[in-house]
Formats: sequence, structure tokens, C-alpha cells
Amino acid sequence: MRRAILLLALVWVPFLSIFVFAHPSVTGAVGDSYPHVAFHLVSPALLVTAAVLALRLRRDRPGERWARGVLGLLALALAVTVLGNAIELLAAVRRLAGDGWASRLTPDLFLSGAGLHGAGASLTIPAHMASMVLTLAVVALEGIRARRSPGGRPERTREAAARR
Repeated sequence: MRRAILLLALVWVPFLSIFVFAHPSVTGAVGDSYPHVAFHLVSPALLVTAAVLALRLRRDRPGERWARGVLGLLALALAVTVLGNAIELLAAVRRLAGDGWASRLTPDLFLSGAGLHGAGASLTIPAHMASMVLTLAVVALEGIRARRSPGGRPERTREAAARR
């Protein structure tokens, strides 16, 4: 259950950190560009870690089709999220370079369909939302699995123990 909670945190923290990076006190003090680029550097690191954890959890569930299916979908959604995030990072860095590496307010970058950033966001947003829902499903499945096991802890299979 601990790994499922860690997975939940790794997927949800990047979403929640948007509110920190885009807070008016931050953008008012330093402009949009620096926090925007920083967000797109921090977020993929957490999301790639989440994808690796999801694949490890999937590997440890040899006979559980539902859990393997949900974890496989989660890994795929996370990969699409990271790809979209990389595209958004490219757009943000191009804009920062175009502004002479000075952080400025860039509301035009966030308009719907705003070129490269809009294309990246059209991948990132739905995939990240799907990832968030799928992590909730993983936590629910892990909770059910733990509840059904004797002693409240799932038994480790010999195959899963051998892989460690």
C-alpha cells in the first residue's frame, strides 16, 4: 500500500505544484517565464519516477489482470504526459530566449491553441488528468487487495520476491 500512496503523490504533486509556480505573488515578482520553465523541469522528473514505479508495481502483479491493466494504462498516460510536458518546456524556453532570457509576463502563451505550447498542453492536460484518476484506482485496488489478505497485508508471491 505504501508504494501505491507514493505513486499517488508522484502523480498528484506536479498538478498541485502548478498553483505554487503560477501564484500571483511569484509571477508578479519574477514574471511568468522562470517559474514556467522551472515547473516544466520539475514535473517530468516526478512523472517519470511515477511511470517507473507503475511499471514495477505492474511487474509484481503476475496473476492480477485488473491491476496489471490499470497500471499499464497509467504508465502509458504518464508517458504521454511527459511527452506533452517536454513540448511545453520547449515552447517556454523558446519564448524565454525570444524575450532575451528575461522573465516577463506571457499571458499569450497560455491562450487556447497558442502554437507549440498549446499543442503540448493538449497532450499534457488530458493525460495528466487520466493519470490522476488511474492512481486513485490503483490505491483503491491496493486497499481492496490488502483488505482481502489475511492479516491485512497482501501475500508476496514467490515470483515477486525473486525479482527483488
